[in-house]
Amino acid sequence: MSAFRELAGEFPAHAGRIRELARLTRSSPALDAWTARTYQRYERMISILLASRFDARPGHDPRPRLLAALAMAAVRVSLDEWVRDGGELPELIGGALAAVSVEGA
Repeated sequence: MSAFRELAGEFPAHAGRIRELARLTRSSPALDAWTARTYQRYERMISILLASRFDARPGHDPRPRLLAALAMAAVRVSLDEWVRDGGELPELIGGALAAVSVEGA
């Protein structure tokens, strides 16, 4: 959540480009697949960063991967809502992350 807050300040300057890219990727199966792979790469990187917070053998504890996937799902759902209904993307993502936050993670 705190890492997201640092990035959120950059969204207003790029809102138009983010929205246009989101619309384009949803209009093309090839771009949609590319976006899904991009989200998976983010999930992998987030899980690597989270792994150090868990006292388990690397690669044997599903929690870092599950939490990373949950975080990226919150981003995807928020982005869909933002493209469809407008609003403030950082607040939507922050709310979604708060809704699924796990104490101590």
